[in-house]
Amino acid sequence: MEGRYSNEIPFTKALTIFAVIAIVIFALGIGIGEMFFWDQYETINPLDKEIEYYKGIVARQKDNDNALVELGWRYYRKGDYQQAVKNLEEAVRINDSNPAAHFNLALSYKEIGLLEKAEEEFNKVLQISPDHKLAPFYMGKMYFEQNRYDDAIKQLVKATELDPASADASYLLGQAYQAKGYNEEALAAYERALELVPGHSEAKEAYYKLQAQVKKK
Repeated sequence: MEGRYSNEIPFTKALTIFAVIAIVIFALGIGIGEMFFWDQYETINPLDKEIEYYKGIVARQKDNDNALVELGWRYYRKGDYQQAVKNLEEAVRINDSNPAAHFNLALSYKEIGLLEKAEEEFNKVLQISPDHKLAPFYMGKMYFEQNRYDDAIKQLVKATELDPASADASYLLGQAYQAKGYNEEALAAYERALELVPGHSEAKEAYYKLQAQVKKK
Protein backbone atom coordinates (compact mmCIF):
# COMPACT_ATOMS: atom_id res chain seq x y z
CA MET A 1 0.00 0.00 0.00
CA GLU A 2 2.79 2.42 0.88
CA GLY A 3 4.45 1.86 -2.44
CA ARG A 4 1.19 2.35 -4.31
CA TYR A 5 0.42 5.80 -2.91
CA SER A 6 3.92 7.20 -2.34
CA ASN A 7 3.88 9.24 -5.60
CA GLU A 8 0.42 10.75 -5.12
CA ILE A 9 0.14 14.48 -4.16
CA PRO A 10 -1.43 15.10 -0.72
CA PHE A 11 -4.88 16.73 -0.89
CA THR A 12 -3.82 19.91 0.96
CA LYS A 13 -0.80 20.34 -1.28
CA ALA A 14 -3.01 19.92 -4.35
CA LEU A 15 -5.32 22.64 -3.07
CA THR A 16 -2.35 24.97 -2.57
CA ILE A 17 -1.07 24.35 -6.10
CA PHE A 18 -4.57 24.88 -7.51
CA ALA A 19 -4.89 28.18 -5.63
CA VAL A 20 -1.52 29.39 -6.93
CA ILE A 21 -2.48 28.49 -10.51
CA ALA A 22 -5.81 30.31 -10.11
CA ILE A 23 -4.05 33.44 -8.83
CA VAL A 24 -1.59 33.36 -11.74
CA ILE A 25 -4.43 32.99 -14.27
CA PHE A 26 -6.36 35.84 -12.62
CA ALA A 27 -3.29 38.09 -12.68
CA LEU A 28 -2.68 37.29 -16.33
CA GLY A 29 -6.31 38.12 -17.08
CA ILE A 30 -5.99 41.49 -15.34
CA GLY A 31 -2.78 42.24 -17.24
CA ILE A 32 -4.30 41.34 -20.61
CA GLY A 33 -7.40 43.39 -19.84
CA GLU A 34 -5.36 46.45 -18.93
CA MET A 35 -3.18 46.04 -22.01
CA PHE A 36 -5.89 45.55 -24.60
CA PHE A 37 -9.18 46.79 -23.18
CA TRP A 38 -9.41 48.84 -19.98
CA ASP A 39 -6.35 50.98 -20.63
CA GLN A 40 -7.92 52.29 -23.84
CA TYR A 41 -10.39 54.24 -21.74
CA GLU A 42 -7.95 55.28 -19.02
CA THR A 43 -5.54 56.87 -21.53
CA ILE A 44 -8.17 59.23 -22.98
CA ASN A 45 -7.25 62.76 -21.94
CA PRO A 46 -9.99 64.20 -19.67
CA LEU A 47 -9.58 67.48 -21.55
CA ASP A 48 -10.48 65.73 -24.82
CA LYS A 49 -13.59 64.35 -23.15
CA GLU A 50 -14.58 67.87 -22.10
CA ILE A 51 -13.96 69.16 -25.62
CA GLU A 52 -16.23 66.49 -27.07
CA TYR A 53 -18.86 67.29 -24.46
CA TYR A 54 -18.96 71.00 -25.29
CA LYS A 55 -18.74 70.32 -29.01
CA GLY A 56 -21.92 68.31 -28.60
CA ILE A 57 -23.67 71.19 -26.85
CA VAL A 58 -22.53 73.67 -29.50
CA ALA A 59 -23.75 71.34 -32.27
CA ARG A 60 -27.20 71.26 -30.68
CA GLN A 61 -27.28 74.90 -29.54
CA LYS A 62 -25.42 76.97 -32.11
CA ASP A 63 -26.23 80.28 -30.37
CA ASN A 64 -25.02 79.17 -26.93
CA ASP A 65 -22.21 81.67 -26.33
CA ASN A 66 -21.37 80.24 -22.91
CA ALA A 67 -20.84 76.76 -24.37
CA LEU A 68 -18.56 78.30 -27.02
CA VAL A 69 -16.61 80.05 -24.27
CA GLU A 70 -16.18 76.76 -22.41
CA LEU A 71 -15.15 74.98 -25.61
CA GLY A 72 -12.70 77.74 -26.51
CA TRP A 73 -11.20 77.64 -23.03
CA ARG A 74 -10.62 73.88 -23.28
CA TYR A 75 -8.84 74.37 -26.59
CA TYR A 76 -6.75 77.11 -24.96
CA ARG A 77 -5.75 74.80 -22.12
CA LYS A 78 -4.86 72.12 -24.67
CA GLY A 79 -2.61 74.59 -26.49
CA ASP A 80 -4.73 74.67 -29.65
CA TYR A 81 -4.97 78.46 -29.76
CA GLN A 82 -6.31 78.68 -33.31
CA GLN A 83 -9.33 76.57 -32.39
CA ALA A 84 -9.69 78.58 -29.20
CA VAL A 85 -9.80 81.81 -31.21
CA LYS A 86 -12.31 80.35 -33.68
CA ASN A 87 -14.79 79.39 -30.97
CA LEU A 88 -14.28 82.50 -28.85
CA GLU A 89 -14.71 84.84 -31.82
CA GLU A 90 -18.02 83.10 -32.51
CA ALA A 91 -19.02 83.53 -28.86
CA VAL A 92 -18.28 87.26 -29.09
CA ARG A 93 -20.24 87.50 -32.33
CA ILE A 94 -23.26 85.95 -30.62
CA ASN A 95 -22.96 87.96 -27.41
CA ASP A 96 -20.62 90.95 -27.43
CA SER A 97 -21.39 91.59 -23.75
CA ASN A 98 -19.89 88.33 -22.50
CA PRO A 99 -16.77 89.31 -20.49
CA ALA A 100 -15.47 85.73 -20.29
CA ALA A 101 -15.55 85.46 -24.08
CA HIS A 102 -13.54 88.66 -24.50
CA PHE A 103 -11.09 87.74 -21.73
CA ASN A 104 -10.33 84.26 -23.04
CA LEU A 105 -10.11 85.64 -26.56
CA ALA A 106 -7.56 88.19 -25.36
CA LEU A 107 -5.46 85.41 -23.83
CA SER A 108 -5.71 83.37 -27.03
CA TYR A 109 -4.76 86.30 -29.26
CA LYS A 110 -1.75 86.92 -27.05
CA GLU A 111 -0.57 83.34 -27.43
CA ILE A 112 -0.57 83.58 -31.24
CA GLY A 113 1.15 86.97 -31.22
CA LEU A 114 -1.83 89.18 -32.07
CA LEU A 115 -1.01 91.64 -29.32
CA GLU A 116 -3.03 94.58 -30.62
CA LYS A 117 -6.13 92.42 -30.83
CA ALA A 118 -5.39 91.06 -27.36
CA GLU A 119 -5.17 94.61 -26.03
CA GLU A 120 -8.51 95.48 -27.64
CA GLU A 121 -10.16 92.46 -26.04
CA PHE A 122 -8.73 93.22 -22.59
CA ASN A 123 -10.09 96.76 -22.89
CA LYS A 124 -13.50 95.39 -23.85
CA VAL A 125 -13.47 93.20 -20.75
CA LEU A 126 -12.86 96.25 -18.56
CA GLN A 127 -15.55 98.23 -20.37
CA ILE A 128 -18.09 95.49 -19.71
CA SER A 129 -16.82 94.57 -16.25
CA PRO A 130 -14.67 97.34 -14.68
CA ASP A 131 -14.04 95.25 -11.55
CA HIS A 132 -12.73 92.23 -13.45
CA LYS A 133 -9.82 91.02 -11.30
CA LEU A 134 -7.82 89.10 -13.90
CA ALA A 135 -7.93 91.41 -16.92
CA PRO A 136 -5.68 94.16 -15.43
CA PHE A 137 -3.14 91.57 -14.27
CA TYR A 138 -2.80 89.82 -17.62
CA MET A 139 -2.94 93.10 -19.48
CA GLY A 140 -0.18 94.46 -17.26
CA LYS A 141 1.84 91.29 -17.78
CA MET A 142 1.51 91.66 -21.54
CA TYR A 143 2.61 95.31 -21.38
CA PHE A 144 5.58 94.35 -19.19
CA GLU A 145 6.67 91.73 -21.71
CA GLN A 146 6.50 94.43 -24.40
CA ASN A 147 8.66 96.77 -22.27
CA ARG A 148 5.70 99.16 -21.97
CA TYR A 149 6.44 99.74 -18.32
CA ASP A 150 4.26 102.80 -17.72
CA ASP A 151 1.24 100.99 -19.13
CA ALA A 152 2.17 97.91 -17.14
CA ILE A 153 2.36 99.89 -13.90
CA LYS A 154 -1.04 101.46 -14.53
CA GLN A 155 -2.72 98.09 -15.03
CA LEU A 156 -0.85 96.30 -12.26
CA VAL A 157 -1.70 98.99 -9.72
CA LYS A 158 -5.32 98.42 -10.71
CA ALA A 159 -4.80 94.66 -10.38
CA THR A 160 -3.47 95.02 -6.82
CA GLU A 161 -6.41 97.26 -5.92
CA LEU A 162 -9.00 94.87 -7.32
CA ASP A 163 -7.29 91.80 -5.87
CA PRO A 164 -5.22 92.85 -2.83
CA ALA A 165 -4.48 89.20 -2.04
CA SER A 166 -2.62 88.60 -5.31
CA ALA A 167 1.07 88.18 -4.51
CA ASP A 168 1.84 87.70 -8.21
CA ALA A 169 0.31 91.09 -9.05
CA SER A 170 2.45 92.79 -6.39
CA TYR A 171 5.56 90.96 -7.57
CA LEU A 172 5.00 91.89 -11.21
CA LEU A 173 4.27 95.48 -10.20
CA GLY A 174 7.62 95.47 -8.43
CA GLN A 175 9.27 94.24 -11.61
CA ALA A 176 7.70 97.07 -13.62
CA TYR A 177 8.73 99.67 -11.04
CA GLN A 178 12.27 98.29 -11.01
CA ALA A 179 12.45 98.41 -14.82
CA LYS A 180 11.59 102.12 -14.60
CA GLY A 181 14.21 102.70 -11.91
CA TYR A 182 11.65 103.30 -9.15
CA ASN A 183 13.56 101.22 -6.62
CA GLU A 184 11.73 102.26 -3.45
CA GLU A 185 8.37 101.50 -5.01
CA ALA A 186 9.73 98.20 -6.33
CA LEU A 187 11.00 97.13 -2.90
CA ALA A 188 7.66 98.03 -1.34
CA ALA A 189 5.84 95.94 -3.95
CA TYR A 190 8.15 92.97 -3.36
CA GLU A 191 7.63 93.31 0.39
CA ARG A 192 3.89 93.26 -0.14
CA ALA A 193 4.17 90.10 -2.24
CA LEU A 194 6.22 88.45 0.52
CA GLU A 195 3.73 89.50 3.18
CA LEU A 196 1.04 87.74 1.20
CA VAL A 197 3.13 84.69 0.31
CA PRO A 198 6.32 84.44 2.43
CA GLY A 199 7.60 81.61 0.26
CA HIS A 200 7.25 83.51 -3.03
CA SER A 201 10.70 82.63 -4.38
CA GLU A 202 10.74 85.12 -7.27
CA ALA A 203 9.71 88.05 -5.07
CA LYS A 204 12.24 87.05 -2.42
CA GLU A 205 15.10 86.82 -4.92
CA ALA A 206 14.14 90.13 -6.57
CA TYR A 207 13.81 91.88 -3.21
CA TYR A 208 17.22 90.86 -1.85
CA LYS A 209 19.02 91.50 -5.13
CA LEU A 210 17.55 94.98 -5.46
CA GLN A 211 18.13 95.73 -1.80
CA ALA A 212 21.81 94.81 -2.20
CA GLN A 213 22.10 97.04 -5.29
CA VAL A 214 20.52 99.99 -3.48
CA LYS A 215 22.89 99.63 -0.51
CA LYS A 216 25.93 99.72 -2.81
CA LYS A 217 24.94 103.12 -4.20
